[in-house]
Amino acid sequence: MFLLSWQFGPFVLLCQLSCLMVLSRFLLLPASKVSMMVVVVAVSLLVNCVVQNKPPLLISSPALSMVVPALIISMTPSDGSLGAFLRFTIAAAEMSLVLLATVLISGAIKIFMNIDADSHVYQLLLAKFQVGDPRDFDSRLYMCTEAFDYMDLETVGRLCDSGLLFAYGLGILIYSISTLRVFLNNALEVTEDSETEKFFENRQKNLELSMNSEAFLFDQYEETEERKEAVNYEGGTFEDMTCDGKDMLEEDITQYSASLQCSTEQQIIKGRLDLVFFVGMSVMWNILAALIMRLKVLWMPTVCVIAGVVMADRQVCVALTQMLGVRAVKLPQWFPGGLKMVIALGYLLYLIQKFWGQLSSEIWPEEVYEFWDPDTVELMEWIQSYTPTTAVFAGSMQLLAGVKLCTKRHITNHPHYEDSWLRDRTHEIYKIYGCESPEIVYNTLKAAGATHIILEDSICLAPPDPRHPLCRLVDIVDLHSGHFPEGEVKNIPGLQACKHRRFCDAVRHRTKEYSRLFSLVMNNKTFRVYSLMVT
Repeated sequence: MFLLSWQFGPFVLLCQLSCLMVLSRFLLLPASKVSMMVVVVAVSLLVNCVVQNKPPLLISSPALSMVVPALIISMTPSDGSLGAFLRFTIAAAEMSLVLLATVLISGAIKIFMNIDADSHVYQLLLAKFQVGDPRDFDSRLYMCTEAFDYMDLETVGRLCDSGLLFAYGLGILIYSISTLRVFLNNALEVTEDSETEKFFENRQKNLELSMNSEAFLFDQYEETEERKEAVNYEGGTFEDMTCDGKDMLEEDITQYSASLQCSTEQQIIKGRLDLVFFVGMSVMWNILAALIMRLKVLWMPTVCVIAGVVMADRQVCVALTQMLGVRAVKLPQWFPGGLKMVIALGYLLYLIQKFWGQLSSEIWPEEVYEFWDPDTVELMEWIQSYTPTTAVFAGSMQLLAGVKLCTKRHITNHPHYEDSWLRDRTHEIYKIYGCESPEIVYNTLKAAGATHIILEDSICLAPPDPRHPLCRLVDIVDLHSGHFPEGEVKNIPGLQACKHRRFCDAVRHRTKEYSRLFSLVMNNKTFRVYSLMVT
């Protein structure tokens, strides 16, 4: 369902498919379940293509293009005679082939169906790695937006203050080490005659037999103690037993302790396929969120979940007691569960003590604030009162979205940026903030059907930002138009000096060449509205 309402749904499915493929080829997930999930993803994408009337962004999405190579690889059995290093190398090569096939299939679909709806995404990726055209409008528009910058230190600081980052890092460290041990153990246990699927079936049977291994070991320890008491009750002592009897009991205890140690070291994540997948996805979201801060909306939920899981994980608590040198069989059976409750409650009390003041002020604020933007309210009221319902407005994307929502008037462009036609139109409309002649701007607006333009001084007269050079909208428009922007310019080829004044600033002076084409009909401290004259 999220594919119907979320334009980034295919991207999420692409990441999930990639994670499933990596875990499958490393013998951490069974191939049959991965193949089933690939089929489910394929059916979901195809159904949404039909329901949404074949949207170009979904048809050419890498997620749909990855289905076929992912299904082929997941149905290809792994050679069990390979060692860990060779298996890792082959798995990396297989994933590279899947990615290459995905790119080729997606590119072929785009060429065959003439689709370029997501070209701006690839321009953004190229810009992230300092590759591509530095004058590209779309990539600069994204790169100059804070949400698409690298993750800031403020976010990391907030996570550290809450203690969430430490709990998350501990969970990722523990589960990653356990996953690596499982991979190495699997690579050693799979023999030449065994197939991957049979291997997982046997592992699952063994796991089912040892799911209650801790309780089993406690019971066995209690049985051993009962056997000792029985000896004492019969008139003898444990020391008076024969050497064979003592050896048997000591061997039982040693065997149980060794079994428990093996269980706690390797069973932390073994067989917990959902946790393996979740940890893999969290690591992937972490990398992407570090590159693009907006993607932390996908990463943060996994941070909270993994931090909570590691604090309430019984297997981790048992491993912790063994790390402290305490034999688990000598502890009460309720101790691991009690330990995890103490840790969880302690962390909860820390959060309450740390953030209760801030939380209470948000729940019960001393002052109630309300929306206060008189200039925008005046603009919307004027449009509703003094313009016909057939009026068409041009301006910045964010402002026009508000105009459409508040006044129901027609607009020339809006922030839906996943359509190539709308992106091209936005490039043209934004000439109102470039160094173009009034005739070029007038003809461009007329071609788009505009009857009014709304200019914002916050954009037109924005001062340069030394921390983010060439990130003002006027700078982005100048670079896209091939003009030198104001102020210091890096060595960017293909630029030339502007032949005209900046339109948004020059039109305010009402000179003859501007006043014959544009008439000021409304203005306040923030906005200026001009109507296009009939020529």
